[in-house]
Amino acid sequence: MGFSFCTVALSIDRLVEVCGSKDERFLAAMVKAQKRAIADADDERDDDAPALREVLADLVMGTVRYKKSGHRYAQAFEVLCQHLGKRVDDDDLNPSWVAEHLDDLLGGDIMKILRFYAKRLVTLPKWDGMPEVAMLEAKHCVALGPKFADALNRVGRRDKEQKRALTELGNWLKAGEKAGLVIFIR
Repeated sequence: MGFSFCTVALSIDRLVEVCGSKDERFLAAMVKAQKRAIADADDERDDDAPALREVLADLVMGTVRYKKSGHRYAQAFEVLCQHLGKRVDDDDLNPSWVAEHLDDLLGGDIMKILRFYAKRLVTLPKWDGMPEVAMLEAKHCVALGPKFADALNRVGRRDKEQKRALTELGNWLKAGEKAGLVIFIR
């Protein structure tokens, strides 16, 4: 099964502060700035699913009005994170390859490593399926850094794809060392 990543470097503290803040000015500014992303997400929604703007409002207001639409909260959370931070992943990186081939290099499945460090700092309603959300505080990014550096040294020049994938993942961690990362896994 293939999947993809969307990795956003952002201040986890700011993210936690915004969720449930009831800050209507922030909400209005975000909706205006993210108009395109919201429209794209709404173009693909089911007829019975709430509009993304409504779900974004729930995140900022600290409510959950659409308990059966957890996937929409995950989509809204991704828009919120991208608004607060900067996407740092490489769209050209093959995420299926990363998950399949880095196990030996990192001493365990990449998803298990991310889940180990992931800390749910923001409460979202449950949803089935994708995306999964991993939130890493800056200290977790720092802690994972040497593991990736060691793996990169072991690969050396012998496998360009492994080196590229490790370099990309190391770049994510470097970007998150100041404030944190949120990784969406689809």
